[in-house]
Amino acid sequence: MTEVNEASSIYRGCSFWSWFPWSSMSWKCLQEAERKLFAFVQSPYRTRYVNLGPVVEQEDKIWTLEVNTGKRETPVVLLHGFGAGIGLWCMNVDKISNNRRPVYAMDLLGFGRSSRPKFSTDPEQVEHQFVNAIEKWRSEIKLEKFILLGHSFGGYLATAYSLQHPERVHHLILADPWGFPEENKNIKNKIPWWAKGIFYALRSFNPLWPVRFAGPYGQWLVTNLRSDILKKFEPVLGEQSTVIGEYIFQCNSQRATIIFVLEAKVLLLHWLLVLVGRNTQ
Repeated sequence: MTEVNEASSIYRGCSFWSWFPWSSMSWKCLQEAERKLFAFVQSPYRTRYVNLGPVVEQEDKIWTLEVNTGKRETPVVLLHGFGAGIGLWCMNVDKISNNRRPVYAMDLLGFGRSSRPKFSTDPEQVEHQFVNAIEKWRSEIKLEKFILLGHSFGGYLATAYSLQHPERVHHLILADPWGFPEENKNIKNKIPWWAKGIFYALRSFNPLWPVRFAGPYGQWLVTNLRSDILKKFEPVLGEQSTVIGEYIFQCNSQRATIIFVLEAKVLLLHWLLVLVGRNTQ
């Protein structure tokens, strides 16, 4: 797929900002930020689209990183977290592969350079769509069994996939997995009217909407408000760790898909429950 065809078939600009020629929000900017990060990968690798066919929409595609695919040990598949992409594995893939095993990473549907389909509005159906996409990707890659590593939201999906396809998962590794314990109905019933009002007022907002609303100034927000993320990459990237902020911004400057809105609702409800729980103890 050429860059022009890729952008026209997948890229969804955010609001009116992407129409301005001087805007720093573009598909080429995302490609360039990703290229800068992969410059730190020492192992042989390639990136490509894996065509899933009709999973959520008619022609879904997953942007994939493949490292040391010629090795024979059990491969590792990496699932990134919320608002991230395969570029953020840049300082992990060499160590994970250790020049002995293949490593695969994907931009989940709705993230990074993968397709951004309109997911179902039903949370259980959304989970089913994600799991189906991962399984279809596995089938297209032709992996029989693998070690599955998920971080944050990717940890949640890795668990969901493992429960439905245990025969494919050799080991499951969860790094700070996203998810919640069993619902505490007692706490939920104690939510005061003002907390419910906040939830319903903000339920349609996306947790990343300030980044998109800021347009070309969104990168400044990411770099300055989440400097803790950039510092984690300093041991490998050094002074060039600022490209992390650029990459995260470009990954999230596109229009949100339904799943982002659903996550925003769940995250908001979770923190309201935590707040109320503390106040009722």
